[in-house]
Amino acid sequence: MKFPRRTLVFLSVLFFLCLSSCGVEVYYSLDAPSSRAMANATDPGGRFFSFYTNESGALSVFKGTNVYYKIYTNTSELNSDINSINSSNAEYSSSGYNRIASLGYQQLETTARPDILFAGTGSNREIIIRLIDEGVYNSSTSEYTFTAQVRVGGTIVSRPLRRSSGEGFNFYLGTGTGRPNPNKPSTPTSSDKLPALGDLDTRYSSFSSSNTWYVNAYAVSVGQDPYLSLLYSQLLHLGYIEIRQ
Repeated sequence: MKFPRRTLVFLSVLFFLCLSSCGVEVYYSLDAPSSRAMANATDPGGRFFSFYTNESGALSVFKGTNVYYKIYTNTSELNSDINSINSSNAEYSSSGYNRIASLGYQQLETTARPDILFAGTGSNREIIIRLIDEGVYNSSTSEYTFTAQVRVGGTIVSRPLRRSSGEGFNFYLGTGTGRPNPNKPSTPTSSDKLPALGDLDTRYSSFSSSNTWYVNAYAVSVGQDPYLSLLYSQLLHLGYIEIRQ
């Protein structure tokens, strides 16, 4: 006998409520995204974040996969936070997520602006996120060798945006002050603002290297239990990239 989908959802929630009321504690765990390649901080050819979603065998509570990031100006502070996150990042636990939340990491946004960055489909997918335009600028096409984009399974679906401002990461191509980038065209192709003191997504202090920012990122599987509480997997560190103005 087949039940309508709404009936099945209702029965599932009722089942978990019964387990709870009977004193049986229900635990949920999510598998973390899997590694593809760590970002190369300085080489344009590898200066992107990448991973595989881990959802083909996910529980019914699985919602999708998010990416969280933070911008730094100082490598000592960056490495200190990475070590702190590593020490908290336990398997099948939300402790890693709780740590990055306490450090002010922000969920990456895109031009598509979904609630969950990569909503679950039931199949594992390759994700590639390139934050900035860089390489050789072609004035005839107004494009760079590498363009800021979000790829899902090889298809470009959107462009990445900063959570705090809704702008992109091409601040080094814009009109902000600082030493010019050699690849910057005579007419700026971006008005993205420089990270500043007080930005939610930035730990702004003394620069380790003049006018250089470091963007560190993590991917995490996200779920929701029958009581509508959000669940998070262990974090996958995607590495960090260097952005020079």
